[in-house]
Amino acid sequence: MLFRRQTINKKSAIRGVIILGSLFVVLTLGLVGTSAFAVYKDAKSYQRSIKAGNPINVVDAKANSLAGSTKTLINNLNLPWVAPFTKLAGVNFSSIQPEITAAIKASPYLLGADKPRSFLIAFQNSAEARGTGGILGAFAIVKFDKGAMTVVK
Repeated sequence: MLFRRQTINKKSAIRGVIILGSLFVVLTLGLVGTSAFAVYKDAKSYQRSIKAGNPINVVDAKANSLAGSTKTLINNLNLPWVAPFTKLAGVNFSSIQPEITAAIKASPYLLGADKPRSFLIAFQNSAEARGTGGILGAFAIVKFDKGAMTVVK
């Protein structure tokens, strides 16, 4: 007889499922971990580039690289076999992914990579309602120069 009928007992079936499940988890963690490490590496490179005072085109390229790796990480977290785990952990950035990448791409200019920038931050008190949301109760003026923030007033 060419083929022999094999019987699989419960123990070996469970062992096979555990091995396949473990392999699946390792591959998934590897994919997400690799993406997360790329974001970390790009963020450190971007931060060093701003602090070093590199030209704006260099800092802008680092920001675009960081935005791309962040987008890849968010997309990997939304893969069909990863999404249930991220949902269980309460981590879902897919709805705000365009805003995240836009903020990263704009950050060289906001952080004063090319020249010092000053911003007025207004704090509103919603207890005293106004048309804009509340009365202006306090303010701050902050200055960014090559990524360093100083409070002016």
